[in-house]
Amino acid sequence: MASQLLDVSTTIRYSSRPNLSKLIPKDAKLYLDSGYQGVQKDFPDLNAVIPHKRTRNGNPLTRSQKIQNKKQRKIRVVIEHTLSQLKKFQILHQTYRNSLQNYEMAFGFV
Repeated sequence: MASQLLDVSTTIRYSSRPNLSKLIPKDAKLYLDSGYQGVQKDFPDLNAVIPHKRTRNGNPLTRSQKIQNKKQRKIRVVIEHTLSQLKKFQILHQTYRNSLQNYEMAFGFV
């Protein structure tokens, strides 16, 4: 059975490949949702962009924080829709059994 990457933060933390975070380019921005709050603490070298949250005492977000969150949402929705289309065609779910030379072409059709 093929393995799947379901949760990046937990997968990196408990992976049998502890250097997985080093495979991500340093200049790459990771637009993560608020479920990945600990990733900046666990992996300070990653350029992770996480939405701002209200504080525990309920203070509202500042105007600039709301604007930043809105910009991040616009980027993330494109990413989520793309992943949804890839999942619909099951190219991420199924094990690719064809030759590696044809992989890029098959992936490009989706």
